[in-house]
Amino acid sequence: MEEAKRHLEEIGFRVTLTLVKPNKKKYRQETTRDNEVVAMIPKAGKFDKGSLIKLYYINQEIIDASNQEVTIPNLIGLTIPEARDHLQEVGFKPAMEILTADAKYAKQKINVVIDMEPKANLFTTTAVKGSLIKLKYLDEETLEQSLQLASQAEENQLDVGQLFKQLPNLFGNKDVE
Repeated sequence: MEEAKRHLEEIGFRVTLTLVKPNKKKYRQETTRDNEVVAMIPKAGKFDKGSLIKLYYINQEIIDASNQEVTIPNLIGLTIPEARDHLQEVGFKPAMEILTADAKYAKQKINVVIDMEPKANLFTTTAVKGSLIKLKYLDEETLEQSLQLASQAEENQLDVGQLFKQLPNLFGNKDVE
């Protein structure tokens, strides 16, 4: 990095140095070195003297951080002990969170991961080792409350078939069926 900067300045360019952010896919221990230039803007070509050249470089700290990234596993459906053990094995810190009762959880099982945060998605597939991963689940009490909420919701729903049979009575016309 220093050698590249010095060379560009000697031939008349202005140079800025920018440290890159960790990136598991790009900056592996085996393929990069401390203080190595990893990108340059603008790319090679003919430019006027005095033009600004941006050099992006990596140092050992970034290389180490890049190699600390771990793929976030999908643990939904595992029991809490299984999920917790797996997170610890790959280097994450598990945190348990009991979900708030909701009718949509009525068919779930207790002590099974229903959701997690963060979870792998289109934008996030890795996290730094040692990061906290929340495992969201139901205990017996919240499952029971969820079942009650689902039962209440079911009771409150209108039965379209029953309503249709009652239409004649509602309109006072016995001939409608």
